[in-house]
Amino acid sequence: KITMRSHPRYLEKEESFYHFTCKEWNKDGERTPDLRRCERLCWIKPTIMTNHPIVCGLNCLKIYIKGNRLHLLNDKDRFLIVLEVRRDYILLVTSFYIEYDHTLAKKIKDYERYKV
Repeated sequence: KITMRSHPRYLEKEESFYHFTCKEWNKDGERTPDLRRCERLCWIKPTIMTNHPIVCGLNCLKIYIKGNRLHLLNDKDRFLIVLEVRRDYILLVTSFYIEYDHTLAKKIKDYERYKV
């Protein structure tokens, strides 16, 4: 079972809602909406549920484990999903568009170091 964090709540929504749809917190406590994150919300389930080597070849999804988190990196579309395996379920930690080239390079380096 895959689930998202429901606590803490902020403005009557789960904190994870803002984490999946917004960039960082501002100093005043507000989050900046990120349209690229919002556009890719519909990518999360198919990315997790698809057998990628059969559907699109081995290179479309780079999977690596860093700590206790499973990272699903689509470097071509610059998209990352992070899952954390818990005892009774899998927590969907985050997903986001990788805006900067140096961040993508770092994620690819992490993949080379921690790939499954």
